[in-house]
Amino acid sequence: MNPTQIRTQYVRRFKDSGAALAGLFELTGRCNLDCKMCYVHTKSNADFLKTERSGDWWIQQIDAACDKGMLFATLSGGECLLHPDFRRIYLHLLEKRVYTQINTNGLLLTEDNIEFLKQNRPFELQVTLYGASNDAYKEVTGVPAFEYIEAAILRPAKTTRPHAIIIM
Repeated sequence: MNPTQIRTQYVRRFKDSGAALAGLFELTGRCNLDCKMCYVHTKSNADFLKTERSGDWWIQQIDAACDKGMLFATLSGGECLLHPDFRRIYLHLLEKRVYTQINTNGLLLTEDNIEFLKQNRPFELQVTLYGASNDAYKEVTGVPAFEYIEAAILRPAKTTRPHAIIIM
């Protein structure tokens, strides 16, 4: 059964129960890109860092959502992998047996992070693409990163993959 079918099955089951089936956790507003269309574009990373919540705070929110029946969670940002406690927060979700999706721009899919994700597989890993060339990327994001992100996406495909890699 693919991730969409699993979600659909649970949505039908929980529709009228009042349970908190899914949660979206925007761990940070910080980002390593400077996309012209993004709502985060209007603030600096330093501004976001001043108000960024701690890993302990996020874990408390996750626990409260799990107490209400949360089965699915999405970690996003800005760029969620920039949060200093990303791994601890993510592993806490896995310990709670929450199906977890990670939304990333792919710039932090380093060898180390890919190895971590291979050992602690997400339900879905969603990588947003902003163009099909370095020039297109630079025009949209300020960073000519297409070739780097393409290589990062293809790297895990040669070994153990997450349940699903969705490229938008």
